[in-house]
Amino acid sequence: MVRHGEEKDIEAIQEIFFDTVHWMKKNHIKQWNYEDLDFLYSKFELKEFFLCFNSDNKAVGFMILSKKDINYCWDKLQLEGAIYLYKLTVKRIYTKLGYSSELLNYAITYAAKNQNNWLCLCCLKSKKKQRALYESHGFNKIFEQINPLESEISLFYTYKIEKTN
Repeated sequence: MVRHGEEKDIEAIQEIFFDTVHWMKKNHIKQWNYEDLDFLYSKFELKEFFLCFNSDNKAVGFMILSKKDINYCWDKLQLEGAIYLYKLTVKRIYTKLGYSSELLNYAITYAAKNQNNWLCLCCLKSKKKQRALYESHGFNKIFEQINPLESEISLFYTYKIEKTN
């Protein structure tokens, strides 16, 4: 199950985020820092966080869906009706159980229900498994560049939302 974030979810969001940061630091991946969560809270409303829950109603992952382009990289494409996906992450003990796919499928459905034309995201070029996940869900690589918020080359993906009658 996936739903909007609520005030009661702040601790779960922190736990999931910090779990990912800890794993990245342990594996010498310089992408996210503990302080980044404060940055996310300053840029996004809590209702833009979406949490994924397991069958025991435990929050296992989250993502952010927003109409805000905080990367300031999408302007050149001028995508009308775009929504952006940020920070999709799942606690390490719950990886490879389908929760990332559940979040992505929810994002696609959410974008369609909210009359968006595009779902956009970016990820580091070095993240081969993550890129494969996005591509397996129908995302297409549009361009690559150094993301102002990262120090590595990022790949920028779009998913065209099909209109249903």
